[in-house]
Amino acid sequence: MEEFGKKRDLKYVTYAKNKIAPKADPKAIKAPGANKMKPAKSSFSRFKRTLLTILMVGVVCALGVVGFLGYKAWRAAAAIIVTNKNSASGLVNNPDGSTTATELPILNWEKKKQRINILLLGIDRRPEELPEYTRTDTMMLVSINPVDNTVALLSIPRDLQVPWKQGTTTIYDRINTIAIYGYDKKDKSTGPAAAKQIVSQVLGVPVQYFVRIDFMGFKRLIDTIGGITVNVPKEVYDDAYPTDNYKTIKIDIKPGVQVMDGTKALQYARSRHGSNDVDRAGRQQIVIASAKDKIVASKWSLVTDPVKLSALLDTVKDNLLTDIQINEMVELAKLVKNIDTSDSTKVANWVLQEPLIYHKDVPSGAWLYFATDPTFTQIHQAVADYLADPNLQANLDKEKTDIRIENGTTSTGVSSQVSLSLRQDYHLQVEKAISADNTNYSQTVIYDISNGGYPKTVAFLENYFGVKATIPENRIPGETANVEVIIGADFLKSDRYATLKK
Repeated sequence: MEEFGKKRDLKYVTYAKNKIAPKADPKAIKAPGANKMKPAKSSFSRFKRTLLTILMVGVVCALGVVGFLGYKAWRAAAAIIVTNKNSASGLVNNPDGSTTATELPILNWEKKKQRINILLLGIDRRPEELPEYTRTDTMMLVSINPVDNTVALLSIPRDLQVPWKQGTTTIYDRINTIAIYGYDKKDKSTGPAAAKQIVSQVLGVPVQYFVRIDFMGFKRLIDTIGGITVNVPKEVYDDAYPTDNYKTIKIDIKPGVQVMDGTKALQYARSRHGSNDVDRAGRQQIVIASAKDKIVASKWSLVTDPVKLSALLDTVKDNLLTDIQINEMVELAKLVKNIDTSDSTKVANWVLQEPLIYHKDVPSGAWLYFATDPTFTQIHQAVADYLADPNLQANLDKEKTDIRIENGTTSTGVSSQVSLSLRQDYHLQVEKAISADNTNYSQTVIYDISNGGYPKTVAFLENYFGVKATIPENRIPGETANVEVIIGADFLKSDRYATLKK
């Protein structure tokens, strides 16, 4: 695929050796004509007639506002909502490319209690370009758990190299190009559907819905809600920030708490020069969290203020696309109201990064990430751990437990492999790996030497090794570890160990 990043040929976008001439085909929607009102005969007194006239004018004006906004809402909905490929077929895409017959999770969520995964797509579209031929600049999974009313955000670097089957050929390209490869001119939902499919394949979870917004829509949305307050943790300096007219400008955003309008918020979220996709994904999550805080703090005045609502609807109509249907939106709003966004344990953030992926220089000079495990199994396991407990890493970092891993099998190097994984992937404090007192352990054993002193770490290790911890009767004098794990033969047969060996 050609490189899209520099000045683009707006007449043609070339990929798979075919030239496609994107043509906009907007359908003009005419507003329905206003009904004429016939004057009614009346024998009321002049005072009553005057009062009635005032009331009628007020009612007509009110109905006019409601009707106008209602029409705009209808027009916006018609423009932004597309058929959910999963809904239409009753199927959900699985990570391995297969499909499973299942009902989508939003409707009747109170009984289903099934995790809802929505793919947020941000596209870098110039004003004159069609969104279907624009690369995805931001990819973020928003995962909502109705069981405990939590939200987990997971950002995917746009430069991650992935495989995509195009006809009978498997191509390898950045994950942010897959929506273009998958686009069918007959159906504008096909591009985002392809993005859902590849994200599901990479992360190992079903992706039921998508929401796509372009940068102009993002800026207008932030301005509509009156800007956002952002606590910038470190300076963002970019002497080559791209503009809509294919030029560059210098931006310098200092650390500290500050109010950002749409333009500055976009610059902060989008800037990449001098940093990388992982750092940028973290900034994007900060901006989204700040926008969420602003909307919640305003008590959704956007809905009650006709002027703001009208502006918001115009933004939505022109800049957003989703396969969440109207009845699903209503139910989703009910669910979101149950989430206490002021509680940091209810909203978690994570970015896909090393050691799950790595950067490698390529001859073209392009910046690319590659999955450490090309089958994505390692990523699947990490994502499963994260969604099982989105605050896992924060809890592990807080407890700082001393752990010792011993090899109780005849296979050499097992405890070293596991210790390295726990240090690198979860930042645990693991002592030097050693051999157990014998090599005949058929089952893995976890000893909670701290007697419940580090519950989050012990719970994680129980999930990691698939066994329950026990508390030893006596603590050996001079023991330095708080938790001891003796690896048995059962762990060597596990999927997790198979991933470690790759």
